[in-house]
Amino acid sequence: MFFDWRFWIIVCFVSIANLSLIYAFEDSFVDTASKIERPLHVKVVLSTTPPTKEPIKEESIQTIQETKSIKEPPKNIKKPKEILKTQKRVTAKNIQQDIKKDLPMHKEPLVQQVAQEEKAYIDKEALKDEWLNALRQKIEKNLIYPPKAQKRKQEGSVEVLLVVKSNGDLLSFSLSKRSEFKSLDNASLELVQKIFPLTPFQSALFGDKMEVIIPINYKLKEKK
Repeated sequence: MFFDWRFWIIVCFVSIANLSLIYAFEDSFVDTASKIERPLHVKVVLSTTPPTKEPIKEESIQTIQETKSIKEPPKNIKKPKEILKTQKRVTAKNIQQDIKKDLPMHKEPLVQQVAQEEKAYIDKEALKDEWLNALRQKIEKNLIYPPKAQKRKQEGSVEVLLVVKSNGDLLSFSLSKRSEFKSLDNASLELVQKIFPLTPFQSALFGDKMEVIIPINYKLKEKK
């Protein structure tokens, strides 16, 4: 019986030792299992690392190279200043030679002809002014302001168109502009009849007849 009791005691100790080993093994298994699961959390940390640089596209590199090629200065361009200088040197001599060639051989006859034409024109205008001055003097001498128009304080302007022959006779006349009053118009027509005949003029210069417009202003003097 004693052997059995000790045997069972030994068996109990052995079983307890086995259980402790089993628990220890289970604890170590749990620890190793937990250690295996932990690296899964490390992936999250790795995801926060800066991303890798993407390769630069070839298109952007090509555009930069093209812009750089534009900045290159053009080659073999002629200077404009040199071209202008050569043109001046060539044309200056040619112009002087052309002027000498184009000049007329006979200067004096042309100058004399122009002088004669100018003199003839001046003489013609002088004769015309002289004839018109004579006509103006006759008009001022024979001009009469109608007394009735003065009393009624009638004023106005009249224009008379005359057609005069070269011998000084009157060919025709008419009123090209009338006033507001018949008395002034009639006085102008009577004036034309008094001034004729006029001084003759040269038909070679002015033709066989001449048209003349005579403006007549009827205006009363202001009393001071």
